[in-house]
Amino acid sequence: MKSSTSQFGKQLILDFSNPEEVKEAIKRYRHLDHSVDGINQNGEQQHISFSESGAVLTTYQANGFVRINYFDENGQLEGEAFDGRWKMIDEGIETRASTSPLCTRPIPFIDPYRERGV
Repeated sequence: MKSSTSQFGKQLILDFSNPEEVKEAIKRYRHLDHSVDGINQNGEQQHISFSESGAVLTTYQANGFVRINYFDENGQLEGEAFDGRWKMIDEGIETRASTSPLCTRPIPFIDPYRERGV
C-alpha cells in the first residue's frame, strides 16, 4: 500500500508494504510533533504519525471503515485494527460520521505507542 503526502511543499511517497522503506521513514520523521496527511493509491485519505518506536497509519477507507496499521521501529507491521466508520451508507445515500476528515472540528489523535510507555 503506497501513500503519498505533501509536507512543507515536499512530497513523500512511501510504500508501507516495504519494511525497509518504512524503517527509513521512521528514522527520518520520528521527531515530528504532528501527523501528516496523505492519499493512498486508492484515493483514500490517510494520517501518518511517526514516533521513536514506530509509525501509525490511519486510513479512511472507501468502504467507510477506519483502518489503523501499527508498524514497529524496524518497519514491520505489528498489527491492524478497525476504529468504526467514518461514513455510513443508508439506502444508497452516503452520510459522513463525526470522525470524517471532512468535518470542521479536529480529529483527536492518540499515539498508541505513547500510551504503552514505549
